[in-house]
Formats: sequence, C-alpha cells, structure tokens
Amino acid sequence: VLTGVQITSQSETAGLGTKTTDSAWLAQVTGLTGPLNVAKNVASGDQDIVAVTAATISSSAVTNGVQAALDYANRYLGGGQ
Repeated sequence: VLTGVQITSQSETAGLGTKTTDSAWLAQVTGLTGPLNVAKNVASGDQDIVAVTAATISSSAVTNGVQAALDYANRYLGGGQ
C-alpha cells in the first residue's frame, strides 16, 4: 500500500509538468496498491491517477515511476513501504 510519494528533482515545463510535483496531485496515490493507471479528466477505477491537464506525458512518467517503485517493494521487500 502506497503511503505517499516525494519528487526530489524535476526539470518540467513551469506551470504544466511541474504540477506533477504538487503535494495535492501526488496525494492521489495514498492508499493505492496498483497496478496504477493514468486517467484523463476523471478517475474511473480505484487505481486511477487523474492526469494533470495538458501534462499527460509528465503524469504518465511519474505514475510509471511510482508503479516501478511499488513493483520493486512488492518483489524484493516483501511488500514493504
């Protein structure tokens, strides 16, 4: 179960991709277990992350990174947090 995400470095377009580092946007992952999906506009599934408007690629990149970390934790750390 994801308890949170922190972005430590980014080089996104100001005002667009940088919104993927906002704590409110990142809070969407709290409590999720994966597999994570990126949704445009509205989440339709319980593992959906709603993309930042006009920054779907950045939203997907962050979501894919979080999913990779979750997969690693589940496989090598016994589902650790």
